[in-house]
Amino acid sequence: MATPRPRRRKLDLSNHVTDPAHIKSMCLKTLQKARKLQEKEKKAKAKYMAAKDRETCKLCKRTHPKTSSEAVDWIACDVCNGWFHVLCVGNIQITVMEEFVCIFCKK
Repeated sequence: MATPRPRRRKLDLSNHVTDPAHIKSMCLKTLQKARKLQEKEKKAKAKYMAAKDRETCKLCKRTHPKTSSEAVDWIACDVCNGWFHVLCVGNIQITVMEEFVCIFCKK
């Protein structure tokens, strides 16, 4: 008696998407999600930059000192990472390698 030949299975495509309009709508939905995510990231970055621009001096509590209308140099404390206007801390001259410790951290 001969062994029966295995039957070929029919490919079931009932779960596969074959309609081009449906494929196109799926791609558009994915693209819309990606655009929304990009927009969220863009807004988050803008919010971060705005907060960064509003950084205030720990001495005068202002973004710009009263005595100057020009661009202002800033310096950060190496201990507390607080930011200070160079004018507010006494117009000190510090090189890049020197350490700056604010008056609050010196106490």
